[in-house]
Amino acid sequence: MATAINWSRVAWLDDALEVTWYEGSVSRLPYLWLRDNCGCNECRVAETTEKRFILTQVPVNLRPTTGLLEGDEIECPRHGARFNVRTGAATMMPAVVPVATYPVVIEDGEVLVGLPA
Repeated sequence: MATAINWSRVAWLDDALEVTWYEGSVSRLPYLWLRDNCGCNECRVAETTEKRFILTQVPVNLRPTTGLLEGDEIECPRHGARFNVRTGAATMMPAVVPVATYPVVIEDGEVLVGLPA
């Protein structure tokens, strides 16, 4: 039996990632929040997963950049960590924790991310 998918729209704004969920509600995720939730060893203590946060090291104009996609791997331009885009497996340090993966389609110039129903 196939799993139902709910498609949500994602938009990159000047200061936040905006997600319009399948039922119509909207979430704004500030880029600093996304940065603060990075799971790599440079951002977290590996043994405890405690956040390493030094305020002066976070640029005030933090914005997403383009990651390098080579084959099935994408590289974080900030840390150099690599992840398999199909499985979410961490494939290069400093990443050690796998990430969730979701189906993505481009429709009429908009990015849609499929989330399990």
